[in-house]
Amino acid sequence: MEIIFTKHLIERMLQRGINKETVIEILRKPDFIHDSFGERKIAVKEIDKIWNVVFVEEKDKLVILTVYFD
Repeated sequence: MEIIFTKHLIERMLQRGINKETVIEILRKPDFIHDSFGERKIAVKEIDKIWNVVFVEEKDKLVILTVYFD
C-alpha cells in the first residue's frame, strides 16, 4: 500500500518534532484506532506523548493528513 504524506502533514511534523519513521510506526502499530468525521480515522500511540495520526484509507493508498499530540 502506498503511503502519501500531504504537505500539511510534513509542515506539522516539522513543527511538532516527529519524523516519518515514527509516523509510519504509529500507523503500523497503534495502541488503538478510532473513527473521526467523514472517512477519516485517527491512529493513537503513546511514545513520549500521546500521538494522533489522522489518515484516510483509499483503494490502494493511505493518505496521512496531519499529526498532533495530546
